[in-house]
Amino acid sequence: MNDLLGLDLDDLRWNHMVVRSIIVFLYAMLLIRVTGMRTFGTKSAFDIVLSITIGGVLSRTITGHYPFFETLLAALTLALCHRLISYLSCFPIIKKITEGEPVCLYENGMLKQGKLRRYSIKEDDIIRALHETGIETLSDVTKIWFEVDGKLSVIKK
Repeated sequence: MNDLLGLDLDDLRWNHMVVRSIIVFLYAMLLIRVTGMRTFGTKSAFDIVLSITIGGVLSRTITGHYPFFETLLAALTLALCHRLISYLSCFPIIKKITEGEPVCLYENGMLKQGKLRRYSIKEDDIIRALHETGIETLSDVTKIWFEVDGKLSVIKK
C-alpha cells in the first residue's frame, strides 16, 4: 500500500499521483453522498464554502502536501459537520445563520435603492430578471426578491 500511494516518499512520482487522484475522486463522490445533493444543488453560501474547502483539502491529498489518510479524515469531518448543520437548519435561527434570508428589492411600485446598493445589484440586473421571466416592465410586478442562492425571483401581478 505504501508503494502504491507513495506514503513514505518525499517526492511523489506520477504513478502515485494517478492512484491518489482516482482514490480521491471516488472519495469525493462518497462525500457528496454523505452531504447529500443539497450541497451541489442549491449553492447557498454555506454549501459553496463546503465545496471550496473540501476541494482544497482533497487537492492536498493528491499532491502529497499533507498526510494522505489524515487529510481524507479531515474532508470527511467537514462533510459530516455540513450534514449535521444542514439537519439543524430545520431550526429557524440556525437556518438564518447558515443560509441567510431572502431580501425584498421591489415592492409597492418602488425599488429599494438601499438594498440594491447593499447587495451590489444594479437596475440592469433587475431588468434582466424581468426579461427572463417574460415581463417587460416593473409595473407588471408585485415583488422582486433577492434569494439566498443569489438569484432574483420576480412575482408577477
